[in-house]
Amino acid sequence: MHGIYPATLVSLFAPGEEFIAADAMRALTAHPGLSFAHTIITEFISIDREKAKAKLDSHIKHVERSGTRADGRYELTPEAEESFNDLKQTRKAITGSREALVKIRQYAVIYGDPARTRAELQLSLKQLDINADTLVSAFQTLEGVQAGREEPAALHCLYPSTLVGEACNDTNGRELTEVAHSLAAFIPAESSWGGSHRPHKLLTTASGRLIGLNLWDKSRRTNIKSPVVLILGEPGTGKTICGVRIINDALATVPHLRVHALDNGGSLAPHAYVTGARYHRFNPEEPKAINIWDFPELAYGKDLQLNKITEQISLIVMDAMSLADANDPLARDLLSKAVVQVLKNIAPRNGPDRPRREPTHSDLVAMLEAYDFGSEPLNHRAREIALSLEKYLDNPWLDAPTHPDFHIDSPYDVYELDSLNAFQPDIKQTLANRIGARVIRAIGQKQPDGTRAPTLLVFDEVHEYRESFPGLIPVLKKGTRHGRKLNVVTLMMTHTYNDFEGMHDVTSTAGVKLIGKQTGDLSLLARDAKLSSRSIQAIGALKNVDGLYTQWVMVLGSGDYQQVETVQNNLSPSLLWTFTTHPDEANARARAAALRPEWPLSEIIAWLAAQYPQGLASSGFMFDETLLAREPLQI
Repeated sequence: MHGIYPATLVSLFAPGEEFIAADAMRALTAHPGLSFAHTIITEFISIDREKAKAKLDSHIKHVERSGTRADGRYELTPEAEESFNDLKQTRKAITGSREALVKIRQYAVIYGDPARTRAELQLSLKQLDINADTLVSAFQTLEGVQAGREEPAALHCLYPSTLVGEACNDTNGRELTEVAHSLAAFIPAESSWGGSHRPHKLLTTASGRLIGLNLWDKSRRTNIKSPVVLILGEPGTGKTICGVRIINDALATVPHLRVHALDNGGSLAPHAYVTGARYHRFNPEEPKAINIWDFPELAYGKDLQLNKITEQISLIVMDAMSLADANDPLARDLLSKAVVQVLKNIAPRNGPDRPRREPTHSDLVAMLEAYDFGSEPLNHRAREIALSLEKYLDNPWLDAPTHPDFHIDSPYDVYELDSLNAFQPDIKQTLANRIGARVIRAIGQKQPDGTRAPTLLVFDEVHEYRESFPGLIPVLKKGTRHGRKLNVVTLMMTHTYNDFEGMHDVTSTAGVKLIGKQTGDLSLLARDAKLSSRSIQAIGALKNVDGLYTQWVMVLGSGDYQQVETVQNNLSPSLLWTFTTHPDEANARARAAALRPEWPLSEIIAWLAAQYPQGLASSGFMFDETLLAREPLQI
């Protein structure tokens, strides 16, 4: 027992035949099935050359004498003959060159699950047996390598020397003597990822090692060159929880961070309420306009330089083309010219110490009708576009300045797209596009000292954009292309990589990919991300335990320089009940809030965490409402 963890050893007994490939250790360090706590130890003992020769000669003579029979005949057994040949080859190698002679000991320490009771110990030992067999199989995938699990008597002698500070050159019977170059492949030269500088999120590897992640760290150590993060996982794998953990930890540790999230289905709502975020839900009976003409540079007034706000003009033109249902290049050119003229007329009215004046939809329609575009055909086309846009005049959602609620400074804003289903289809699409435009415009905001504040843009359930909100895709693509230089990270969550159809030019170069359990075709993902066969196998070997952790294959960087790790996202009871989207647990949270309306949501979550620390899905419990009917517990 290592504390409360049962442990065992698997040792290397034979190093293989003829040669070991340079990447041999990948069979152990990148094996998808080794997703349990273990440590691989390799020890080399350098020995004196002349003493080694004498010892080898002594072994050779001993083997030769074993072949002499009582009747004078000389015949070696097959085992002795094989040992004799190995000794002769080793003796020849150190005689014909200056090759060093070394001894190697290699073994793996495997740890079981923590066990505090006899029942837990029995379950842990069963799993330990399975894990040990898996590791033995991984060793033996190397050509000719023989490995096995140590017997109890040997285990008690060998285990103490595996502890830190207990390494010793005394022999213990597990040494293999070879020339150095034939054993060099057993050195684990490919180190694991060291983690980011100043991490804002902590993850554990499948073997229990703690690593830190900083999505804003663009140094060589991190290898995150693109500010786009993808979280892929089939339904129920915890992708939303993983994304919300990133938001939560970043808000707690990244100074001056601003988070703008697009929620679809209310998955982010509990976290938004607990953290005090502004959660924007849209109701047709309570107009709160988002004006597409409202952008930060409008405050410059007469100092506004139109040639430096081409992205802002492009977003306004896209909005107008969507409302007018016009996709031809001529309409785009006419609208671009009209937008510029409106800004030239109205922007100079703004400035320091002056009331803010925002152009609106009505100003654009008036400009299309009155401006001379240079010829009668162009004027006629402009009036056609104006006629298509007239039906939205005085619309409280589309033809009004931005509602004051959206101007309140907040570190965390969440926009619920699902609430837009109550609107007519054309207004629904336009509002979705304007929400996306507002989120994109938030990037690159300058602080009083001139530095750019870090920004996190979050897009949940991206697989629904293509059908429900197609206008969001070009808006989203515009924002992701400029994130690196503006200190912005864009986080997108969906089920499969194929959901990003039409965006693969952006997603294929994502700096971080967190890939959860997948059951569909991974060929497109493997091609764009250049994943190796080992990485694909690791995705198939992921294991999630409800209420405790979810596992992910984390891909950092791209191409030949990418790094791959299998990581775990662990949950404390309070985090579990805050982030959970499991139906039973979400219903229990809602039911507890209904039974105790005087309690804030944070207290509801604390109570549930105390009663069901591993949730309902993992423990198999049913929510007991009678507990809430008793005397209130002290939280």
